[in-house]
Amino acid sequence: MKATNKVVLALSLLSLLPLASVRADDTTVTPAAPAAAPAAPAAPRQGEVNHRLRHQNRRINQGVKSGELTHKEARHLRKEDRSVHQEEKDMRSVNGGKLTPSDKAALNQQENNVSKDIHQQKHDDQTR
Repeated sequence: MKATNKVVLALSLLSLLPLASVRADDTTVTPAAPAAAPAAPAAPRQGEVNHRLRHQNRRINQGVKSGELTHKEARHLRKEDRSVHQEEKDMRSVNGGKLTPSDKAALNQQENNVSKDIHQQKHDDQTR
Protein backbone atom coordinates (compact mmCIF):
# COMPACT_ATOMS: atom_id res chain seq x y z
CA MET A 1 0.00 0.00 0.00
CA LYS A 2 1.37 3.43 -0.93
CA ALA A 3 2.12 5.97 1.77
CA THR A 4 -0.57 8.35 0.45
CA ASN A 5 -3.14 5.57 0.61
CA LYS A 6 -2.13 4.88 4.20
CA VAL A 7 -2.62 8.54 5.11
CA VAL A 8 -6.03 8.64 3.39
CA LEU A 9 -7.02 5.45 5.19
CA ALA A 10 -5.85 6.83 8.51
CA LEU A 11 -7.72 10.11 7.96
CA SER A 12 -10.91 8.31 7.02
CA LEU A 13 -10.60 6.18 10.14
CA LEU A 14 -10.13 9.34 12.17
CA SER A 15 -13.52 10.57 11.07
CA LEU A 16 -15.17 7.31 12.12
CA LEU A 17 -13.57 6.39 15.42
CA PRO A 18 -12.50 8.20 18.56
CA LEU A 19 -8.77 7.69 18.64
CA ALA A 20 -6.30 7.36 21.44
CA SER A 21 -3.27 7.94 19.23
CA VAL A 22 -2.45 8.48 15.59
CA ARG A 23 0.92 9.51 14.32
CA ALA A 24 1.29 10.94 10.83
CA ASP A 25 4.48 9.00 10.16
CA ASP A 26 3.05 5.72 11.41
CA THR A 27 0.62 3.38 9.71
CA THR A 28 -0.73 2.18 13.05
CA VAL A 29 -4.05 3.55 14.20
CA THR A 30 -4.94 2.78 17.79
CA PRO A 31 -8.61 3.15 18.60
CA ALA A 32 -9.64 4.59 21.93
CA ALA A 33 -11.61 2.52 24.36
CA PRO A 34 -15.03 1.76 22.94
CA ALA A 35 -17.61 4.37 23.77
CA ALA A 36 -20.03 3.30 26.42
CA ALA A 37 -23.44 2.36 25.13
CA PRO A 38 -26.14 4.87 25.93
CA ALA A 39 -27.63 4.16 29.30
CA ALA A 40 -30.98 2.45 29.17
CA PRO A 41 -33.78 4.33 30.86
CA ALA A 42 -33.92 3.55 34.56
CA ALA A 43 -37.56 2.62 34.23
CA PRO A 44 -38.44 1.42 30.72
CA ARG A 45 -42.16 1.30 31.41
CA GLN A 46 -42.19 4.71 33.10
CA GLY A 47 -42.77 6.57 29.83
CA GLU A 48 -45.75 4.39 29.01
CA VAL A 49 -47.23 4.88 32.47
CA ASN A 50 -46.72 8.65 32.38
CA HIS A 51 -48.26 8.87 28.91
CA ARG A 52 -51.25 6.87 30.03
CA LEU A 53 -51.70 8.94 33.20
CA ARG A 54 -51.57 12.19 31.17
CA HIS A 55 -54.09 10.83 28.69
CA GLN A 56 -56.45 9.67 31.42
CA ASN A 57 -56.08 12.99 33.22
CA ARG A 58 -57.01 14.82 30.00
CA ARG A 59 -60.08 12.60 29.70
CA ILE A 60 -61.06 13.43 33.28
CA ASN A 61 -60.50 17.18 32.75
CA GLN A 62 -62.52 17.11 29.54
CA GLY A 63 -65.31 15.27 31.38
CA VAL A 64 -65.44 17.93 34.08
CA LYS A 65 -65.36 20.73 31.51
CA SER A 66 -68.19 19.20 29.49
CA GLY A 67 -70.26 18.41 32.58
CA GLU A 68 -70.03 14.65 32.05
CA LEU A 69 -68.15 14.27 35.35
CA THR A 70 -68.86 15.85 38.69
CA HIS A 71 -65.92 17.24 40.66
CA LYS A 72 -66.38 14.42 43.16
CA GLU A 73 -66.19 11.79 40.40
CA ALA A 74 -63.07 13.46 38.99
CA ARG A 75 -61.38 13.45 42.41
CA HIS A 76 -62.17 9.77 42.84
CA LEU A 77 -60.84 8.88 39.36
CA ARG A 78 -57.62 10.86 39.91
CA LYS A 79 -57.16 9.08 43.23
CA GLU A 80 -57.45 5.71 41.44
CA ASP A 81 -54.83 6.84 38.91
CA ARG A 82 -52.43 7.94 41.67
CA SER A 83 -52.96 4.65 43.45
CA VAL A 84 -51.86 2.67 40.37
CA HIS A 85 -48.84 4.95 39.95
CA GLN A 86 -47.87 4.49 43.62
CA GLU A 87 -48.27 0.74 43.35
CA GLU A 88 -45.87 0.74 40.41
CA LYS A 89 -43.30 2.66 42.49
CA ASP A 90 -43.73 0.17 45.33
CA MET A 91 -43.28 -2.79 42.98
CA ARG A 92 -40.11 -1.26 41.57
CA SER A 93 -38.66 -0.65 45.03
CA VAL A 94 -39.14 -4.31 45.92
CA ASN A 95 -37.48 -5.55 42.70
CA GLY A 96 -34.46 -3.28 42.46
CA GLY A 97 -36.10 -0.76 40.15
CA LYS A 98 -37.55 -3.32 37.75
CA LEU A 99 -40.97 -4.75 37.13
CA THR A 100 -41.54 -8.45 36.75
CA PRO A 101 -43.78 -9.63 33.90
CA SER A 102 -46.54 -10.36 36.43
CA ASP A 103 -46.14 -6.83 37.88
CA LYS A 104 -46.52 -5.36 34.39
CA ALA A 105 -49.61 -7.45 33.72
CA ALA A 106 -51.20 -6.45 37.04
CA LEU A 107 -50.47 -2.74 36.49
CA ASN A 108 -51.80 -2.87 32.95
CA GLN A 109 -55.02 -4.50 34.19
CA GLN A 110 -55.41 -1.83 36.88
CA GLU A 111 -54.85 0.94 34.33
CA ASN A 112 -57.46 -0.68 32.08
CA ASN A 113 -59.89 -0.69 35.01
CA VAL A 114 -59.31 3.01 35.65
CA SER A 115 -59.91 3.71 31.98
CA LYS A 116 -63.19 1.79 32.10
CA ASP A 117 -64.18 3.67 35.27
CA ILE A 118 -63.56 6.98 33.50
CA HIS A 119 -65.77 5.86 30.61
CA GLN A 120 -68.53 4.65 32.93
CA GLN A 121 -68.50 7.80 35.04
CA LYS A 122 -68.55 10.04 31.96
CA HIS A 123 -71.56 8.21 30.57
CA ASP A 124 -73.69 7.83 33.69
CA ASP A 125 -76.62 10.13 34.39
CA GLN A 126 -74.84 12.37 36.89
CA THR A 127 -73.98 15.89 35.82
CA ARG A 128 -72.51 18.75 37.73
